[in-house]
Amino acid sequence: MEMPEILFHNRHFNKDPDAGAHRRIMMNIPKQIHGAMLLAGMLCLAFAARADAYYLKKITIAPIQNESGWAERFDPGHMIADILVQKIQRSGLLVLSPPAGESAGLHSGLGTQEERPKQPTQLILRSRILQFKPGERQLPKPKLSFDDNTEPEPQKKLTAEARMVFEVVNGFTGRLFWQETYQYRSMNGEFPIGDVPASLDPFHPDFYRTAMGQVLDHMTNQILEKLLEFANTLPLEGQIVAMEMEDGEPRVFMNIGRKDGVEVGDMFRVFEVSSMYKGPLYGQDLGPWYKQLGAIRILDAQPGFAIGAVRAGEHFSKGQVVRAHVLKPVPQWKEEEKIEAITQPEPEPLDESQKAPFTSPVRDAYQAPARLSHFNLFDVVKWTFSH
Repeated sequence: MEMPEILFHNRHFNKDPDAGAHRRIMMNIPKQIHGAMLLAGMLCLAFAARADAYYLKKITIAPIQNESGWAERFDPGHMIADILVQKIQRSGLLVLSPPAGESAGLHSGLGTQEERPKQPTQLILRSRILQFKPGERQLPKPKLSFDDNTEPEPQKKLTAEARMVFEVVNGFTGRLFWQETYQYRSMNGEFPIGDVPASLDPFHPDFYRTAMGQVLDHMTNQILEKLLEFANTLPLEGQIVAMEMEDGEPRVFMNIGRKDGVEVGDMFRVFEVSSMYKGPLYGQDLGPWYKQLGAIRILDAQPGFAIGAVRAGEHFSKGQVVRAHVLKPVPQWKEEEKIEAITQPEPEPLDESQKAPFTSPVRDAYQAPARLSHFNLFDVVKWTFSH
Protein backbone atom coordinates (compact mmCIF):
# COMPACT_ATOMS: atom_id res chain seq x y z
CA MET A 1 0.00 0.00 0.00
CA GLU A 2 2.93 2.31 -0.63
CA MET A 3 1.81 3.47 -4.09
CA PRO A 4 -0.77 6.02 -2.81
CA GLU A 5 1.91 7.50 -0.63
CA ILE A 6 4.18 7.84 -3.65
CA LEU A 7 1.43 9.44 -5.71
CA PHE A 8 0.61 11.80 -2.85
CA HIS A 9 4.21 12.87 -2.55
CA ASN A 10 4.47 13.32 -6.30
CA ARG A 11 1.44 15.62 -6.32
CA HIS A 12 2.76 17.47 -3.30
CA PHE A 13 6.20 17.81 -4.92
CA ASN A 14 4.74 19.28 -8.11
CA LYS A 15 2.77 21.91 -6.23
CA ASP A 16 5.24 22.78 -3.50
CA PRO A 17 8.79 21.29 -3.89
CA ASP A 18 9.83 19.52 -0.73
CA ALA A 19 13.29 17.99 -0.31
CA GLY A 20 12.09 15.45 2.25
CA ALA A 21 9.32 14.15 0.00
CA HIS A 22 11.77 13.87 -2.89
CA ARG A 23 14.15 11.76 -0.79
CA ARG A 24 11.31 9.41 0.24
CA ILE A 25 10.36 8.97 -3.40
CA MET A 26 13.94 8.07 -4.35
CA MET A 27 14.10 5.56 -1.49
CA ASN A 28 11.11 3.68 -2.95
CA ILE A 29 12.88 3.13 -6.29
CA PRO A 30 14.12 -0.49 -6.48
CA LYS A 31 17.79 -0.83 -5.63
CA GLN A 32 18.55 -2.57 -8.95
CA ILE A 33 17.25 0.42 -10.94
CA HIS A 34 19.06 2.86 -8.68
CA GLY A 35 22.33 0.95 -9.13
CA ALA A 36 21.92 0.82 -12.90
CA MET A 37 21.29 4.56 -13.04
CA LEU A 38 24.40 5.23 -10.93
CA LEU A 39 26.57 2.98 -13.12
CA ALA A 40 25.26 4.63 -16.29
CA GLY A 41 26.08 8.04 -14.85
CA MET A 42 29.59 6.95 -13.95
CA LEU A 43 30.13 5.55 -17.46
CA CYS A 44 29.03 8.83 -19.00
CA LEU A 45 31.32 10.79 -16.70
CA ALA A 46 34.28 8.54 -17.40
CA PHE A 47 33.74 8.70 -21.16
CA ALA A 48 33.29 12.47 -21.12
CA ALA A 49 36.44 12.98 -19.06
CA ARG A 50 38.58 10.93 -21.46
CA ALA A 51 37.10 12.34 -24.67
CA ASP A 52 38.61 15.77 -24.04
CA ALA A 53 40.75 16.80 -27.03
CA TYR A 54 43.02 19.71 -27.72
CA TYR A 55 44.98 21.13 -30.64
CA LEU A 56 48.78 21.27 -30.89
CA LYS A 57 50.46 23.87 -33.11
CA LYS A 58 53.25 23.04 -35.56
CA ILE A 59 56.56 24.85 -35.04
CA THR A 60 59.87 25.04 -36.88
CA ILE A 61 63.06 25.75 -34.88
CA ALA A 62 65.26 27.72 -37.26
CA PRO A 63 69.06 27.37 -37.09
CA ILE A 64 70.40 29.82 -34.52
CA GLN A 65 72.90 32.49 -35.51
CA ASN A 66 76.02 32.74 -33.36
CA GLU A 67 77.43 35.94 -31.98
CA SER A 68 79.15 38.09 -34.60
CA GLY A 69 82.82 37.14 -34.80
CA TRP A 70 82.44 33.89 -32.86
CA ALA A 71 85.28 31.56 -33.88
CA GLU A 72 85.63 29.14 -30.95
CA ARG A 73 85.91 25.37 -31.29
CA PHE A 74 82.23 24.71 -30.50
CA ASP A 75 78.94 25.97 -31.93
CA PRO A 76 76.66 27.48 -29.22
CA GLY A 77 73.80 28.02 -31.68
CA HIS A 78 73.67 24.30 -32.43
CA MET A 79 73.60 23.47 -28.69
CA ILE A 80 70.72 25.88 -28.04
CA ALA A 81 68.70 24.47 -30.94
CA ASP A 82 69.22 20.93 -29.54
CA ILE A 83 67.97 22.04 -26.12
CA LEU A 84 64.86 23.68 -27.60
CA VAL A 85 64.04 20.64 -29.72
CA GLN A 86 64.51 18.23 -26.81
CA LYS A 87 62.31 20.27 -24.46
CA ILE A 88 59.54 20.59 -27.03
CA GLN A 89 59.61 16.85 -27.68
CA ARG A 90 59.50 16.06 -23.96
CA SER A 91 56.65 18.47 -23.29
CA GLY A 92 54.35 17.15 -26.01
CA LEU A 93 52.76 20.63 -26.27
CA LEU A 94 53.92 21.48 -29.80
CA VAL A 95 54.51 19.48 -32.99
CA LEU A 96 58.02 19.88 -34.39
CA SER A 97 58.28 20.44 -38.12
CA PRO A 98 61.62 20.55 -40.00
CA PRO A 99 62.42 23.61 -42.14
CA ALA A 100 61.46 23.34 -45.81
CA GLY A 101 64.08 24.11 -48.46
CA GLU A 102 67.10 26.20 -47.54
CA SER A 103 67.04 26.66 -43.77
CA ALA A 104 69.52 29.54 -43.99
CA GLY A 105 66.76 31.68 -45.46
CA LEU A 106 64.97 31.57 -42.12
CA HIS A 107 67.45 34.13 -40.81
CA SER A 108 66.44 36.79 -43.32
CA GLY A 109 65.13 39.91 -41.63
CA LEU A 110 65.81 38.86 -38.02
CA GLY A 111 65.57 41.98 -35.89
CA THR A 112 64.54 44.15 -38.87
CA GLN A 113 61.35 45.12 -40.66
CA GLU A 114 62.21 43.06 -43.76
CA GLU A 115 59.68 40.52 -44.98
CA ARG A 116 60.42 37.08 -43.53
CA PRO A 117 60.30 33.88 -45.58
CA LYS A 118 57.24 31.67 -45.37
CA GLN A 119 57.18 28.00 -44.31
CA PRO A 120 54.56 25.21 -44.29
CA THR A 121 54.22 25.47 -40.51
CA GLN A 122 52.11 27.71 -38.28
CA LEU A 123 54.96 29.00 -36.08
CA ILE A 124 58.65 29.64 -36.70
CA LEU A 125 61.01 30.31 -33.78
CA ARG A 126 64.14 32.19 -34.85
CA SER A 127 66.91 33.58 -32.69
CA ARG A 128 70.35 35.15 -32.73
CA ILE A 129 73.07 35.22 -30.05
CA LEU A 130 74.00 38.81 -29.26
CA GLN A 131 76.47 38.10 -26.45
CA PHE A 132 78.10 34.86 -25.32
CA LYS A 133 80.58 34.82 -22.41
CA PRO A 134 81.08 31.13 -21.61
CA GLY A 135 83.17 31.66 -18.44
CA GLU A 136 86.88 30.89 -18.56
CA ARG A 137 89.04 29.88 -15.59
CA GLN A 138 91.75 32.40 -14.81
CA LEU A 139 95.36 31.29 -14.99
CA PRO A 140 96.92 30.56 -11.56
CA LYS A 141 99.11 33.26 -10.12
CA PRO A 142 102.84 32.51 -10.40
CA LYS A 143 104.52 31.34 -7.20
CA LEU A 144 107.22 33.57 -5.76
CA SER A 145 110.47 32.06 -4.50
CA PHE A 146 109.95 33.31 -0.96
CA ASP A 147 106.30 32.13 -0.80
CA ASP A 148 106.16 29.23 1.65
CA ASN A 149 102.47 28.51 1.03
CA THR A 150 102.37 25.28 -0.96
CA GLU A 151 98.63 24.60 -0.57
CA PRO A 152 96.64 24.90 -3.84
CA GLU A 153 94.23 27.81 -4.06
CA PRO A 154 90.55 26.86 -3.77
CA GLN A 155 88.73 26.73 -7.10
CA LYS A 156 86.29 29.60 -7.52
CA LYS A 157 82.91 29.26 -9.16
CA LEU A 158 82.87 30.46 -12.76
CA THR A 159 80.57 33.14 -14.18
CA ALA A 160 78.88 32.98 -17.59
CA GLU A 161 76.47 35.33 -19.34
CA ALA A 162 74.47 35.28 -22.58
CA ARG A 163 72.09 37.60 -24.37
CA MET A 164 69.81 36.46 -27.19
CA VAL A 165 66.98 37.84 -29.28
CA PHE A 166 64.06 35.51 -30.10
CA GLU A 167 61.22 36.09 -32.52
CA VAL A 168 58.14 34.08 -33.41
CA VAL A 169 56.86 34.35 -36.97
CA ASN A 170 53.65 33.19 -38.67
CA GLY A 171 54.90 30.65 -41.18
CA PHE A 172 51.98 31.18 -43.57
CA THR A 173 52.26 34.96 -43.86
CA GLY A 174 55.86 35.68 -42.82
CA ARG A 175 54.52 38.22 -40.33
CA LEU A 176 56.19 38.75 -36.96
CA PHE A 177 54.05 37.75 -33.96
CA TRP A 178 56.44 39.04 -31.28
CA GLN A 179 60.10 39.55 -30.51
CA GLU A 180 61.89 39.51 -27.16
CA THR A 181 65.46 39.77 -25.86
CA TYR A 182 66.68 37.66 -22.92
CA GLN A 183 69.85 38.11 -20.90
CA TYR A 184 70.94 35.82 -18.04
CA ARG A 185 73.98 35.25 -15.87
CA SER A 186 75.06 32.38 -13.62
CA MET A 187 77.93 32.21 -11.12
CA ASN A 188 77.68 28.48 -10.34
CA GLY A 189 80.09 26.98 -12.87
CA GLU A 190 82.35 24.17 -11.65
CA PHE A 191 84.47 24.17 -14.83
CA PRO A 192 84.39 25.98 -18.21
CA ILE A 193 82.03 24.80 -20.92
CA GLY A 194 84.08 22.91 -23.49
CA ASP A 195 86.69 21.94 -20.87
CA VAL A 196 85.60 18.31 -21.25
CA PRO A 197 83.72 16.87 -24.27
CA ALA A 198 80.64 15.96 -22.19
CA SER A 199 80.17 19.61 -21.17
CA LEU A 200 79.16 20.40 -24.78
CA ASP A 201 76.39 17.78 -24.74
CA PRO A 202 73.08 19.35 -23.57
CA PHE A 203 71.87 15.91 -22.45
CA HIS A 204 74.85 15.10 -20.22
CA PRO A 205 75.03 16.12 -16.51
CA ASP A 206 78.40 17.82 -17.06
CA PHE A 207 76.69 20.39 -19.27
CA TYR A 208 74.68 21.63 -16.27
CA ARG A 209 77.79 21.80 -14.07
CA THR A 210 79.03 24.67 -16.22
CA ALA A 211 77.79 28.22 -15.70
CA MET A 212 76.94 28.61 -19.39
CA GLY A 213 75.01 25.34 -19.39
CA GLN A 214 72.87 26.70 -16.55
CA VAL A 215 72.36 29.99 -18.39
CA LEU A 216 71.22 28.29 -21.61
CA ASP A 217 69.02 25.89 -19.66
CA HIS A 218 67.21 28.73 -17.92
CA MET A 219 66.99 30.91 -21.03
CA THR A 220 65.42 28.18 -23.15
CA ASN A 221 63.03 27.31 -20.33
CA GLN A 222 61.81 30.91 -20.17
CA ILE A 223 61.37 31.35 -23.92
CA LEU A 224 59.49 28.06 -24.22
CA GLU A 225 57.14 28.98 -21.38
CA LYS A 226 56.28 32.21 -23.19
CA LEU A 227 56.01 30.38 -26.51
CA LEU A 228 53.68 27.69 -25.14
CA GLU A 229 51.49 30.25 -23.44
CA PHE A 230 51.23 32.21 -26.70
CA ALA A 231 50.55 29.11 -28.84
CA ASN A 232 47.72 28.13 -26.50
CA THR A 233 45.85 31.32 -27.45
CA LEU A 234 46.00 30.67 -31.21
CA PRO A 235 43.49 28.68 -33.24
CA LEU A 236 45.01 25.71 -35.05
CA GLU A 237 45.96 26.54 -38.64
CA GLY A 238 47.20 24.46 -41.56
CA GLN A 239 47.25 24.62 -45.33
CA ILE A 240 45.49 22.89 -48.20
CA VAL A 241 48.01 20.64 -49.95
CA ALA A 242 45.77 18.92 -52.51
CA MET A 243 42.25 18.82 -53.98
CA GLU A 244 40.68 15.61 -55.32
CA MET A 245 37.25 14.44 -56.48
CA GLU A 246 35.55 11.41 -54.92
CA ASP A 247 32.14 10.24 -56.20
CA GLY A 248 31.66 13.64 -57.79
CA GLU A 249 32.36 15.47 -54.51
CA PRO A 250 35.48 17.59 -53.85
CA ARG A 251 37.82 16.41 -51.11
CA VAL A 252 40.25 18.76 -49.37
CA PHE A 253 43.63 17.45 -48.13
CA MET A 254 45.38 19.54 -45.45
CA ASN A 255 48.80 19.22 -43.79
CA ILE A 256 47.55 18.80 -40.19
CA GLY A 257 46.18 15.59 -38.75
CA ARG A 258 45.85 13.43 -35.65
CA LYS A 259 49.29 14.47 -34.34
CA ASP A 260 47.92 18.00 -34.17
CA GLY A 261 44.68 16.91 -32.47
CA VAL A 262 42.44 16.90 -35.56
CA GLU A 263 39.50 14.48 -35.30
CA VAL A 264 36.74 13.28 -37.58
CA GLY A 265 33.85 15.73 -37.47
CA ASP A 266 35.97 18.82 -36.73
CA MET A 267 35.04 21.95 -38.66
CA PHE A 268 37.62 24.20 -40.36
CA ARG A 269 37.22 27.49 -42.20
CA VAL A 270 39.17 28.18 -45.40
CA PHE A 271 40.92 31.51 -46.01
CA GLU A 272 42.79 33.24 -48.78
CA VAL A 273 45.56 35.08 -46.90
CA SER A 274 47.50 38.14 -47.97
CA SER A 275 50.65 39.01 -45.98
CA MET A 276 49.80 42.70 -45.82
CA TYR A 277 46.80 44.96 -46.29
CA LYS A 278 47.63 48.62 -46.87
CA GLY A 279 45.14 51.09 -45.50
CA PRO A 280 43.57 53.02 -48.41
CA LEU A 281 43.55 56.27 -46.42
CA TYR A 282 47.22 56.61 -45.44
CA GLY A 283 48.83 53.55 -47.03
CA GLN A 284 50.02 52.12 -43.71
CA ASP A 285 50.44 48.41 -43.01
CA LEU A 286 47.27 47.18 -41.28
CA GLY A 287 48.37 43.55 -41.00
CA PRO A 288 47.52 40.32 -42.85
CA TRP A 289 44.17 39.95 -44.59
CA TYR A 290 42.25 36.70 -44.00
CA LYS A 291 39.50 36.49 -46.62
CA GLN A 292 37.09 33.65 -45.78
CA LEU A 293 36.17 31.40 -48.70
CA GLY A 294 34.15 28.64 -47.04
CA ALA A 295 34.22 25.73 -44.62
CA ILE A 296 35.09 22.03 -44.56
CA ARG A 297 34.24 19.13 -42.26
CA ILE A 298 36.85 16.44 -41.50
CA LEU A 299 35.99 12.99 -42.87
CA ASP A 300 39.30 11.22 -42.21
CA ALA A 301 42.20 12.10 -39.88
CA GLN A 302 45.56 10.45 -40.48
CA PRO A 303 48.63 11.10 -38.28
CA GLY A 304 50.17 13.72 -40.59
CA PHE A 305 47.21 14.93 -42.67
CA ALA A 306 43.43 15.07 -42.79
CA ILE A 307 40.75 14.91 -45.50
CA GLY A 308 37.69 17.13 -45.42
CA ALA A 309 34.42 17.53 -47.32
CA VAL A 310 33.33 20.96 -48.52
CA ARG A 311 30.39 22.27 -46.52
CA ALA A 312 30.35 25.83 -47.83
CA GLY A 313 32.16 27.89 -50.44
CA GLU A 314 34.13 27.05 -53.58
CA HIS A 315 37.32 27.88 -55.49
CA PHE A 316 39.56 26.17 -52.94
CA SER A 317 43.17 25.63 -53.99
CA LYS A 318 46.57 24.52 -52.70
CA GLY A 319 48.28 26.86 -50.27
CA GLN A 320 45.13 28.36 -48.80
CA VAL A 321 44.95 28.44 -44.99
CA VAL A 322 42.52 26.32 -42.98
CA ARG A 323 41.68 27.42 -39.44
CA ALA A 324 39.91 25.40 -36.74
CA HIS A 325 36.42 26.61 -35.91
CA VAL A 326 37.03 26.20 -32.14
CA LEU A 327 40.14 26.90 -30.05
CA LYS A 328 40.63 23.64 -28.02
CA PRO A 329 43.60 24.83 -25.89
CA VAL A 330 45.88 22.47 -23.95
CA PRO A 331 44.36 22.22 -20.44
CA GLN A 332 46.12 23.36 -17.25
CA TRP A 333 49.73 23.13 -18.43
CA LYS A 334 50.58 26.36 -16.57
CA GLU A 335 49.57 24.86 -13.23
CA GLU A 336 52.40 22.30 -13.23
CA GLU A 337 55.27 22.83 -10.79
CA LYS A 338 58.22 24.76 -12.19
CA ILE A 339 61.93 24.17 -11.64
CA GLU A 340 63.03 26.64 -8.98
CA ALA A 341 66.20 28.67 -9.51
CA ILE A 342 69.13 27.75 -7.26
CA THR A 343 72.05 30.17 -7.46
CA GLN A 344 75.01 31.35 -5.45
CA PRO A 345 74.79 34.83 -3.85
CA GLU A 346 75.54 37.49 -6.48
CA PRO A 347 77.99 40.32 -5.74
CA GLU A 348 76.05 42.53 -8.14
CA PRO A 349 72.28 43.08 -7.87
CA LEU A 350 70.36 41.16 -10.54
CA ASP A 351 66.69 40.94 -11.27
CA GLU A 352 65.07 37.69 -10.09
CA SER A 353 64.22 36.75 -13.70
CA GLN A 354 67.95 36.83 -14.57
CA LYS A 355 69.02 34.15 -12.11
CA ALA A 356 69.71 30.81 -13.75
CA PRO A 357 68.68 27.42 -12.33
CA PHE A 358 71.16 24.69 -11.50
CA THR A 359 68.84 21.77 -12.32
CA SER A 360 67.80 20.75 -15.80
CA PRO A 361 64.18 20.81 -16.95
CA VAL A 362 65.27 18.69 -19.93
CA ARG A 363 64.99 15.73 -17.56
CA ASP A 364 61.94 17.07 -15.72
CA ALA A 365 59.90 18.51 -18.59
CA TYR A 366 56.14 18.70 -18.24
CA GLN A 367 54.34 15.82 -19.95
CA ALA A 368 51.11 16.70 -21.71
CA PRO A 369 48.11 14.57 -20.66
CA ALA A 370 47.41 11.70 -23.02
CA ARG A 371 44.46 12.19 -25.33
CA LEU A 372 42.25 9.08 -25.34
CA SER A 373 38.98 8.77 -27.20
CA HIS A 374 38.02 5.46 -25.52
CA PHE A 375 37.68 4.04 -22.03
CA ASN A 376 38.06 0.59 -20.46
CA LEU A 377 36.37 -1.23 -17.58
CA PHE A 378 39.45 -0.99 -15.32
CA ASP A 379 39.37 2.81 -15.51
CA VAL A 380 35.64 2.86 -14.66
CA VAL A 381 36.11 0.56 -11.64
CA LYS A 382 39.09 2.61 -10.45
CA TRP A 383 37.11 5.82 -10.81
CA THR A 384 34.12 4.29 -8.97
CA PHE A 385 36.13 3.23 -5.91
CA SER A 386 38.03 6.54 -5.79
CA HIS A 387 34.76 8.50 -5.61
